[in-house]
Amino acid sequence: MNQVVLVVILLCFGNVAAYSSGAPSSACESMTPNHGASAQPNNESPYNVTISSSAYTYESEIQIQISSDVNFKGFLLQVRNPDTDAIYGEFIEKPPSTQYLGCTGGTSNAVTHSDSTNKMFLEFTWKANFQNGPSTLVPYVTVVQSRQTFWVKLEGPEINSCNLNCLNGGTCSFNGNGDEICNCDDGFSGPTCKIITVYCPCGN
Repeated sequence: MNQVVLVVILLCFGNVAAYSSGAPSSACESMTPNHGASAQPNNESPYNVTISSSAYTYESEIQIQISSDVNFKGFLLQVRNPDTDAIYGEFIEKPPSTQYLGCTGGTSNAVTHSDSTNKMFLEFTWKANFQNGPSTLVPYVTVVQSRQTFWVKLEGPEINSCNLNCLNGGTCSFNGNGDEICNCDDGFSGPTCKIITVYCPCGN
């Protein structure tokens, strides 16, 4: 009898420890917590995933936010090809109480919590450190509110490949018609920001 009680106590402690210190690499593929409970319907989630840009090019950086007015304790965030489920890019900036996680051979292509403190807003910087990527990528996040209450693979907005070669610090994006355009830095103009614009004060 004592042996049985000891085994149960150890198993429970192990599950709690894994939950509080972040998602393990074994959760990378399914993004599903091993909590012994069923996930909540995603259409009833109170959590939002937002992005700073809907377009990516090689080495572009995009901010991804997880937010809500409802506290959560744990999460697992990745950016995937929605057609193949392959994970893309790397996370290069993260807030406190979070940590990088290496999935499928990567080193920081996912992020998760590092403690079980309450969280309401998190912002990460994701980098497209690859070339010739898919036309569409999607951020996915699993959010854990409590051990028995969690949502798996909530979808964020699409991030689409933008292929214009914008020069002089310009960034590729899409206009309202879905056409690729270059957003030029001050002092440059033209379809690819190639033209140097010189402003002369009037009257001089």
